[in-house]
Amino acid sequence: MDLEEARERILEISRRISGLTEEEILRGPAERVRGAFRELDRLAEEPADPHAVASLKEDPVLKGPLRAISRLRTLYGLRLEVETAEELLGAPDPWAHLEGFPFYENYRLLAEAEGRAVGLRGDDLVVMLGAGPLPMSLIMHHRLFGTRGLGIERDPRWAALAKEVIERLGMGEKITMVRGDEGLLPALKGYRLLIVAALAEPKGRIFDLLGRCLPPQAFVSCRLYEQGLRAILYDTPPPVLPAELCEVARIPPRLPVKNTVLIVKKVAGS
Repeated sequence: MDLEEARERILEISRRISGLTEEEILRGPAERVRGAFRELDRLAEEPADPHAVASLKEDPVLKGPLRAISRLRTLYGLRLEVETAEELLGAPDPWAHLEGFPFYENYRLLAEAEGRAVGLRGDDLVVMLGAGPLPMSLIMHHRLFGTRGLGIERDPRWAALAKEVIERLGMGEKITMVRGDEGLLPALKGYRLLIVAALAEPKGRIFDLLGRCLPPQAFVSCRLYEQGLRAILYDTPPPVLPAELCEVARIPPRLPVKNTVLIVKKVAGS
C-alpha cells in the first residue's frame, strides 16, 4: 500500500468514528463501531514499507486521527472481551463459547510460541500483567502446558469478572486473579514467565522495575505491535530495556497472530 492511500484511509476511518464517546464504544449499538474496527483490522494487515510507516507516524495531520483510532481499537477490543466473558458465564458449554471468541486462535498461537521459547513445563507459574476481563493468555498456557497462573489486573471490575470466568472454566485451583498493577512485581518470586500485555502501561516503569526485581530463572514476554501499519494503529511504543535486562528472542507474527513476541531475561550477574 502506498503512502497516500494509507493516509487517506486513516483519515476516512477517523472521520467515521469522530465524536464517539467511551460509553458509546463500550456499550452502544455494536454496528456503530464494528464496521470501523473491522476496516482497521484489514488496514493493519496491509504490507507497508517501514519508511512509509515512519512518515505516517510523523505526519502532523495524522496525530489526532491516530490517537482516536488507537482509542477505538483499545476500547472495542475491551468490549469484545467483556461481552465474551459475561456470555460465557451463562453458557451451557463455556469452552465452546470461549472458542468462538474472535481472537481465540491468536491467543493460542501466542501462548504456544511463548511456551516453546522459554521451555514451559507443567506446574510452572505464569504471571500476566494486565490480564483484563478475559484472561486468555493464562487460560491458553494452562490448557497447552498445564501451568499455574496468576493474573494481575488494576481495574476491580475486570479482575472480578476474570475470576468468575476462571471458575466457570473449572480452572479455579490453577489460576488466581488479583487486583493490582506493576507495583506487585517486586514481591513476586518463583515464576517462570511474566507476560506484559501489549497495552500494559507505563512500560518504562514496568521494565525499570523488572530490571531490579526479575528473578534470575524467569523470562519476560512483551507483546508488541510493530509489523506494518499495525505499528501506528496502536499507540504503544516498544519498551526501552534497562541495562539489567537483555533480549533473548524476538518472534515475528504469522497470521492470525498480530503481535511480535519479545522475550527478555536478566543479564547474568546484574
